[in-house]
Amino acid sequence: MCAEGYVAPPRGDEHTLGASFDFSSQHTEPTVAEHQGNLRLLEEISADLAGRLGAGELDPAVLEGRAAFRCTSPDYLPIVGPLADAQAFEAAFAALRKDARQVPQVDCPWLEGLYVNTGHGSRGW
Repeated sequence: MCAEGYVAPPRGDEHTLGASFDFSSQHTEPTVAEHQGNLRLLEEISADLAGRLGAGELDPAVLEGRAAFRCTSPDYLPIVGPLADAQAFEAAFAALRKDARQVPQVDCPWLEGLYVNTGHGSRGW
């Protein structure tokens, strides 16, 4: 089930749920506070499921988890499209460093057949 968080189907006798966000943290170890927040999310998603899983009796201090970083862009939009040759791009558009109003009469030097599809953040791929 997916809402503000998610609950994945069981694997063996364990469920996975999450996901916490802390933009100010650079740590990759989950915290007790994040476990508590995820258990609250479970309750919000489905009080019935939270009850069936015994979420109220779980000790957040002993729960397991993982933390990772998600690739995102400054405006949170994905980055999708052909990739330019960095050195050739810099040379082709060097004049813009001195005068951004110029309109260079050169095509972008794309790398043949190379594309990127990244920066989806929490929206997945």
